[in-house]
Amino acid sequence: MGEVTEIVGVPGVGKTQLCMQAAVDATLPAGFGGVDGHAVYIDTEGSFAPDRCAQMAGALHRHVRGMASRQTRQGADTEAAALTPDAQMARIHVIRCTSLAEQIGAVLALPSVIGALEAPPPSSSSSSSASAGGPSASPCPRVRLVVVDSIAFHYRGDASSADAGQRSRQLAAQAQALHALASERDLAVVVVNHVTTRLGSGGAGGAAPFGAGGGGAAAAVASAAMSGSAGGGHDALGGGSRLVPALGDSWAHACTNRLLLYWAGRTRVARLAKSPSRPLGATAFAVTAEGIRRARPGEVDDEDT
Repeated sequence: MGEVTEIVGVPGVGKTQLCMQAAVDATLPAGFGGVDGHAVYIDTEGSFAPDRCAQMAGALHRHVRGMASRQTRQGADTEAAALTPDAQMARIHVIRCTSLAEQIGAVLALPSVIGALEAPPPSSSSSSSASAGGPSASPCPRVRLVVVDSIAFHYRGDASSADAGQRSRQLAAQAQALHALASERDLAVVVVNHVTTRLGSGGAGGAAPFGAGGGGAAAAVASAAMSGSAGGGHDALGGGSRLVPALGDSWAHACTNRLLLYWAGRTRVARLAKSPSRPLGATAFAVTAEGIRRARPGEVDDEDT
């Protein structure tokens, strides 16, 4: 909480799937180890899939019912039964942005949007809200997660992004707004970024190859996996070119944490490449029918995501 985390990856590796899973998980009640909150999801690409999100919510509902059956806490069964997929989906508030102007406006308006969501209901309806029970009946819901999926999409084709200085100022304003929101409201912010090809051999001051971080052979293998190359080697894209996070070096310093998603063969890998408070490392994960799960040996991943 209180930090901005960037998720970077190639198309189809599971960035949006991970964001939707995070939005669903944000609704998990505190009695089951969750934050019992709402999520605001800024969708700039039109990639948010309600049916898929509801599928993940159904899986969480079943999981919580199983947890409740093993608890002795009073009211656990009732709390779990109330966490229906519909109740979870009612806690995920999607803002669709079809232009760069709408994206910037939505990011800068988040304090007002969240303030409205967290405002107490009119006194006349407070009694009926209290009697309704369940996660969606909280009189003052807390927004615990904000997702921007993605921060980079409208900068790929919008004419206003042609001016590098203007783009830098716009991104700085959005980053500042998101940091302030995370800090002041003690919530988590997740932003999705794309990858781009950087030409040349790279030198001092250049961005590290995508997936690199350990240096040497580890960096070479990760860079090759990122590009879908079966071979490995430092020059995964040819001519010294490599995949790097989009939006430039200045944006690279704008987020607190950076999570890189890439393919290693047919296995999805998530690597924490930047964090001031958590140990860096990597783990394999899978996109299953029930959502994001830890990869198990021999498990076949759903690659059409």
